[in-house]
Amino acid sequence: MKTSVLIAAMLAVTLGACGKKEEVAAPAPVQQPSAAQEAANAALKSASEAAEKATEAASKAGEAASEGAKEVADAAAEKAAKAQDTATKAYEESAEAASKAADATAETTAKAADAAQQAADKAAAAVKEAVDAAKQ
Repeated sequence: MKTSVLIAAMLAVTLGACGKKEEVAAPAPVQQPSAAQEAANAALKSASEAAEKATEAASKAGEAASEGAKEVADAAAEKAAKAQDTATKAYEESAEAASKAADATAETTAKAADAAQQAADKAAAAVKEAVDAAKQ
């Protein structure tokens, strides 16, 4: 009979416990970040700083390239101006030489024309003398 009483008591406790359910407490949210979150935040901060430094370096490189291009353009413009001056001087000198050559050619042509005229006059005089001599 002891066993019967024990089984009946256990059965009563078991049936009584079936009606009551304990609510399982939800775990409280963790306020402190985990090591993985801290590492991720540090990596994000480091990446942001690196991106900022890269942007700054790219900006400086762009400014340096722009300044270098301006210096090259200025130097090229200066050389082009010098080349233009040299070409203008050479043109003026060649124009002057051509003018002198034309003057010399004109002078030589005039002398040649005078010499030809004198030769023609002498030839005409000789022909006239020959004709006069033939008439006598």
